[in-house]
Amino acid sequence: MKRLIAVVALLAASMLQAKPAGFMEGFFRTNGLEGTVVLRSLKTGKEHVYNSKRATERFCPASTFKITNTLIALQEKAIDGVDGMFTWDGAERPVPAWNRDMDLEDAFQSSCVWCYQELARKLGRATYARYLKEMGYGNASPGNDVANFWLDGSLRISAREQIDVLMRIHAKSYRFDRAHYETLERIMRVESAENYTIRGKTGWATGAKPQTGWFVGWIETDDDTWFFAINMDIRTPEDARFRRQALDAAMRVIGLID
Repeated sequence: MKRLIAVVALLAASMLQAKPAGFMEGFFRTNGLEGTVVLRSLKTGKEHVYNSKRATERFCPASTFKITNTLIALQEKAIDGVDGMFTWDGAERPVPAWNRDMDLEDAFQSSCVWCYQELARKLGRATYARYLKEMGYGNASPGNDVANFWLDGSLRISAREQIDVLMRIHAKSYRFDRAHYETLERIMRVESAENYTIRGKTGWATGAKPQTGWFVGWIETDDDTWFFAINMDIRTPEDARFRRQALDAAMRVIGLID
């Protein structure tokens, strides 16, 4: 009897070990990360989700809000298109790339905080309140500080809500001029390869506890578009690299890259 029990226990243990890991479980477990990943196909509506509970929890969007902020600023003429310039005030800031004059694409790609704060002060709280409500952007709160509401935790959005907003932007279903959508798509380009193009924006909510890292956007392939929203707790500055690594891992899982 003891031998039979031992054999059954061994078989049960081997079956447990052989159970395939769920979507992205291996990546998050191996790297000791807490986070979520949502991927959604435009063509079929199929989703791949890691940590579905967290995918519905709202977090500070940080610089991922630059996607929406860019459209609002262009529509309201707070900046004159992709060639519109931001004039550096000469104040040294912690990111060297920010310490110069730059155009809209430079500001977006370098995630220049002071540039977008300049736009925010031009636009004003009432303008943001109107657009955020119309767009269904998270909790739609512009807070009390117009230059920091997407950084200080006033504005909050979940990974699933990020996907919904991104899909509407991609479909050009909000009331922004088509030229502004085209400008946004141009400056959102992260990488182009033979069989895909990634457009997106990272974010890092340093004021949150724990800090939250984001990567959101979409992947264009020959026969589909995949929307993605990734967020995770950032424990040390070195963890920031996992935002992009998580997307690469997810793309491998669903077969977009080898």
